[in-house]
Amino acid sequence: MTDGSLLEIAEFFVLEGNAIAVGNYKFHWQDPQGRLIKRWDNALHHPEVEGFPHHLHDGSEENVMPGLSNVDTEMVLQLISQYLANQEEN
Repeated sequence: MTDGSLLEIAEFFVLEGNAIAVGNYKFHWQDPQGRLIKRWDNALHHPEVEGFPHHLHDGSEENVMPGLSNVDTEMVLQLISQYLANQEEN
């Protein structure tokens, strides 16, 4: 990223009839020092979170909140782009 941060993307797709859908996903965004900024994923390890299995780790592994059920690479890139643009303005 333009600020030196790193985004790791893992999307796995499944065939549902004649359509392709996203199965499991993980979008791990970290700062240049390797500290977690955000990670969007649908791993089955937080059943207590509303919208399970979709969830967001915000700033740390322990800070887990509901995620977006329709998250994909394009959306994550847009969210990061907006964040970086806001940082540059401030």
